[in-house]
This record gives sequence, structure tokens and C-alpha cells, in this order.
Amino acid sequence: MKVDVAASAGEAHPVESPHGEAPISATESRYSPGMIGVAIVVGAGLGLRFVAPPHLWLDEALTVNIAKLPLDQLRTALERDGGPPLFYVLLHGWMTIFGADDRAVRALSGILGAVAVGLAYVAGTKLGRTPSERRGLAVATMVVVATSPYAIRYSSEARMYSLVMALVFAGIAIASDLWTAPSMLRFVGLVVVTAGLLYAQYWTIFLIATVGIGLVAVVLCAGAPTRHSARRVLGGIIVGGVLFIPWIPTLRTQLVHTGTPWDAPAGLFASTWHSIVAFGGGRVPLGWFLTAILVTLAVVAVLGHRGELTRTARVVVTIGTATLGVAIVTSVIAASGVQDRYATVVFPFVALAAAVGIVTRHDPRFRALLLAGVAVAGLVTGLRSVREVRTAAGPIAHALVADVSAGDVVAYCPDQLGPSTARLVGARVDQVTFPRLAAPQFVDWTDYAARNAAGSPTRFARRIERRAGAGSIWFVWSPGYRTLGTKCEAVINALTAGGRQPSKVTVARGPNGERIEVRRFER
Repeated sequence: MKVDVAASAGEAHPVESPHGEAPISATESRYSPGMIGVAIVVGAGLGLRFVAPPHLWLDEALTVNIAKLPLDQLRTALERDGGPPLFYVLLHGWMTIFGADDRAVRALSGILGAVAVGLAYVAGTKLGRTPSERRGLAVATMVVVATSPYAIRYSSEARMYSLVMALVFAGIAIASDLWTAPSMLRFVGLVVVTAGLLYAQYWTIFLIATVGIGLVAVVLCAGAPTRHSARRVLGGIIVGGVLFIPWIPTLRTQLVHTGTPWDAPAGLFASTWHSIVAFGGGRVPLGWFLTAILVTLAVVAVLGHRGELTRTARVVVTIGTATLGVAIVTSVIAASGVQDRYATVVFPFVALAAAVGIVTRHDPRFRALLLAGVAVAGLVTGLRSVREVRTAAGPIAHALVADVSAGDVVAYCPDQLGPSTARLVGARVDQVTFPRLAAPQFVDWTDYAARNAAGSPTRFARRIERRAGAGSIWFVWSPGYRTLGTKCEAVINALTAGGRQPSKVTVARGPNGERIEVRRFER
């Protein structure tokens, strides 16, 4: 008697055997080695969502600082930052209850990531026709998401990406139910999820547009029953989109004045390739291996011969591929940057396609082997991901706190070094950023390149000299940032030319080999 690792452990009725053997009792299924293994790997994946190296990196620190503001100041702050508001509102309420230390603010994303795992299970149950297919898809999708290094990484950061994954899975589940069994509650649920996605991350616009266009095509071309189902789902998406209208003026301002000045414009092939590889955990050996498995499973699902299940896989892959393609092409046209994390809106479709690829294998042992391979590779790569240092703020702040005195000035160039380091240094010392002596807690991305181009290193040096008086100037800087050229180096030269004696305090290495240096200038 064979026990399928993808069988549900919670059903109250017998579990079908794939080859006609006697049915397995619910109690036997519940405590089978396969389901115990599933529980272990899912538990490990959930645990990794709450493990991360100390100290928030730039985007996390900015997110926390913006979320701390009174809610009536949030729109203005986000106009300068370039993001939508939903996660910031949630984090604002979360910090009111649980505080703003590193573990507390990341815990919100961890919980949302755990919710996404549960919703992945629910979404998986919507894709199959038979009870065994639904159970198999649910368990396989849950394991893929729970152990995914990509999902683990973005569930361990104080950012909106785990929220996006949870909302996409919720939208898939609700839209599937609304398609087959209409109800006002499901319609309202789809409206809320659609609006939530738009208010959570802007790349969700590409998903909603892709699905909307597909539904319009179905309404125009399909038969009556299918057309009615498509109209219901399309109506929920449209109403959800209408709820986004109040934010459109802010989005328009962000599009004109913020963008991604810190990143090189996207390249079509490179951005697509990097996004796909990121789903497997990045450019490391096990990451390549897991990417190859996920892509192969998706291809197998699409090219299979399992009737309705294969057709469902084709819809899932089409939506995910079209969303990623439209997003990257739009970014290339707009000369905007593309980062791996933006594709969290696509990842749920990758996970569902991989689950279909697993379930379509006839041999239950082979299904179990595939799922185990995905889980082990994911957990090992995920552990590496959550242990990676994401910022050099720790050693930099340690060097400053050890010796800085009242009356000293700490200056950052570029200002992007400020939020994560200033969070650790605290308010005990005067801290400013190039070129406008702004507070280091925020980065104003408004017309960022033009502002840096207009900044004068000599003028900045003279201003912080006057500000420090007889105190020391601590200059935190890093070369190679876009829009800055050699202006940070020019500030060093101007301070030296002004008679201050420089000494190198420390050098730290950040992610991707970034070199950050602290120099002290004394009279």
C-alpha cells in the first residue's frame, strides 16, 4: 500500500490510492511518514521567516521611518519615496503595539509570509477537479512556498513583499470560487484583494491589467456560461481598481519625480533572467539547481496531457509569464530599474505551476522525491539567504558610537547611507547628508539625480565645518553610487583643503562588495 506525500492529512474520509489499492484510513494518512515530512519542512520554512541578520538595510530603515510618521503625513512622505501606502499603514499600527526594534518590525513580514503559505494551500485546492488532485496541489503548493528561498527572503524583511504574495494567493482562491459559485461575499472579497494589491506594490498593476485583458477576451469570445463567470470576476477587479483612484494623483507625482535613480535602466534579457533565477534563490549552486527544477516543472505542467489540470497550468503560466513580460518591457521603455523583489507578484504563479508539474507525475514515489528535492534545496538556500549580511551599518555605527562626542557632526555621502546607520547611532549627535544637510532618517528621491548634480562639494564642506565648529567631522562615504560621480571624494578634498586633518577610522564591506569608509576630520 502506497501513501502519497501529497495526500492531505486532514480529510475525514478515506484517501484514494493512485493505483487502485485498498483505501487508506484518515488516521493512517494523518500520521504517515510523508505527512510528517511535510510538517517538518513547512515548519522549518516558517521558522526561517523569522530569522535574519541584525540591522535593517536601507529600504527597511526607510520603510520603518516613514511608517513611524503620523498617518496624515504619510502621503507627502511617500510622494518623495515612490511607494504605495498599504504596508506602511499596517506597519504603523503594528509598531504602535509591538515597538520598532529590528525583530518587531520584521515580524510583521514574517507573519504575512506565514499567512501566504496558508493561502498557497487554499489556492492549490482550487486548481484540481478531483479530491485527490486538490489535496495533492494544495500540499505541493504549500511546500514549494514554505521552503522557497525567494519567499523566505522577502518574508524576513520589513517590506511589503510578503504582503503582496499573500494577497495574490488570496486573489487566486477568491476569483476561482467566484468563477464557479458566485456570491456577494466573494465578489466583495475580490474587490478588497484587488484594491489591496494596488495599494501594496505598483507591479501589481501589471498583473491586474494582464488578468483584466484576458477576461475581456473571454467575455467577447467564450460561450454563455464561461462569459458570465468572466464578467463576475472582471467586475470585481474593475471595482477594486476604482478604489485606487484616490491615490492616482500621488502615483502621477511619483512617476514624474521619483522613479529609480539609484539603479541602472532595465535591460530586457538581463532583467528577465535575473528575475527567473531569483525564484530559485539567486546565483548560487543550489539556487541554479532549484531554478532548473521549478522551470522544468512548469514546462512539464504546460506540456502535460491531464485534461483540465493541464489547461489550468497553461492559464497559470500564461498569467505569470505575461505579467513579468509586460512589467519588464514597460520598465525598459520607461528606462526604470528592475529588482528581483519586484517579481513577488509573479512568484505565486511559479509556485502553482511547479505544484501542477509535481502532481502530474503518475508515480507517487517520484512525486515525493520531486517535492523533497524542492524542499531541501529551498531550505538550504533559504538558510543561506537569511544569514547574508544586508547592510554594513553595524560596524559603521559601532565605530561612530565608540568615539563621537557632543558637538561633532556626522555627514553621509551619499544620503542612502544615512537611514540604516543613523538608526543605530541614535540622536546623540548631529547627523546630516549631502548635498542639503538633510536629516539622515529619510532619502528624498524627488528629482534625485538633478539635486545631486547641482550639489556643491565645496559648499557642503564649508557648511558642515561651520556646523561642527571646534568639534570633529565624521564623514561616512562610499564610492560608485549613481548620480554622485566623484562628489563624495570632492567633499573629502574640500575638508582637507580647509585645514582639517583627516584620519581613516574604519572600512566596512556591505553586500555585493560595497566599500564604506569612515574618516574623521579634526582641526
